[in-house]
Amino acid sequence: MPTLDHATLKGWLHHWQDEFDAAYLYLVLAGQENDSKKKEIYIKLAGVEERHTQMWEKLLAEHGHPIPQTGVRPSLNARLRAWFGRRFGSGYLLPLLLREEGQEVKGYMDLHK
Repeated sequence: MPTLDHATLKGWLHHWQDEFDAAYLYLVLAGQENDSKKKEIYIKLAGVEERHTQMWEKLLAEHGHPIPQTGVRPSLNARLRAWFGRRFGSGYLLPLLLREEGQEVKGYMDLHK
């Protein structure tokens, strides 16, 4: 099993947390949405992010760094965004999530390089 250097491990854990946070925030959006079609889309997006989380968990475990299944929670940043999103609605939270998605894609492109 190949070992990970500190920078790589830190990066992979960051990507895992980003995916975990995104799944959480999409569920927050779904919980606030009255439009059933939009609610369904947010739930599906949360599912996509959850699958990404599982992919990172598998990759980390394969390299000797399993994610504990207890005590895992959204980051402080995600919890704050959720708090503001619950108070100000999807108009506040959705643009943040879309910007974060763009940053994730850039991060993945950098990993590929």
